[in-house]
Amino acid sequence: QMGDELFVATLVEKMLTALNYCHSHDVVHRDIKLENILYEDDTEFAEPKLIDFGFAARIRDGMWQRLGTPSYMAPELYTPLKDKRSLAAVSAQADTIRSPRIPNGATNEDAPSKHLHYDAKVDVWALGVTTFMLLSGRRPFDHPQQKEKIRRIRTEPLEFPPSPWDKISNEAKEFLTALMTKDPACRPSAAEAIKLSWIQQRSRVHLGREVAADLHANSSIVEALEAYSRADGLAKLALQVIAFSTPPSKLEELRTLFQRIDTDGSGTISPEEFKKAMELHPDIPSDQLEEIFFEMDISGDDEINYHEFLAATLPASTQVS
Repeated sequence: QMGDELFVATLVEKMLTALNYCHSHDVVHRDIKLENILYEDDTEFAEPKLIDFGFAARIRDGMWQRLGTPSYMAPELYTPLKDKRSLAAVSAQADTIRSPRIPNGATNEDAPSKHLHYDAKVDVWALGVTTFMLLSGRRPFDHPQQKEKIRRIRTEPLEFPPSPWDKISNEAKEFLTALMTKDPACRPSAAEAIKLSWIQQRSRVHLGREVAADLHANSSIVEALEAYSRADGLAKLALQVIAFSTPPSKLEELRTLFQRIDTDGSGTISPEEFKKAMELHPDIPSDQLEEIFFEMDISGDDEINYHEFLAATLPASTQVS
């Protein structure tokens, strides 16, 4: 479905949500690329998954290693080091695979350099490259010579040749220009990128009526939430185990609902998002809503993650017997 903006925007929003969740939990992936996005199965609406966290790191620890897959690496990863090594040396380094454990096509520098420092925005750039390729079938800044490719990534503006970009919307081009902004300080975060107009207008994640209306029409979900809040510890544990072990293909209905309640794309449901989703249930007082939320929040971090949500709503699923 190359070039299909509805398909690509929906996929990209889901990947931005995955990145937003990782970044907000102190994790940077550092090797975002097409090969690291897989689908659960080959059906039309299969859920994409972000895989291969072999290069992942904690933000709090700081990051200095130059690594990743060259065509997807952000300009700040190619910043010349203070020892004045040439661009050719940096290029040669990017071509070198140092270890058989490194993913195919990726590169890693053996010793970290304290002259190189970057943050989670490298993931945003890489997702921009991925989006560019999904829409056009081509790599941005591409060149057969690695040295020239790196120079283009660092210094050349992003270009949209008439073929095929004359068939792609201006909103998509603006989205790509934002994600592939050279200066990471001016590049949007994953959370900010979700709010850009191309995602908001083209993604199918939040299409349809308001989620509050869906919950109002689906009383079994609300009943399951209320029952879960009253259940004892053993019953909750059993539901958590079942939720964790249920095949993803049987959870599409609940997964879609979770994504729609998660309006900010954080990968979790906040107290405010939960109350908003339940606003058409005035029969449930606010203190009871707070109690339901508290009982779902097993980890006690004031947010509901996907598996916590599944444990509470699984009895209402029509897909799980």
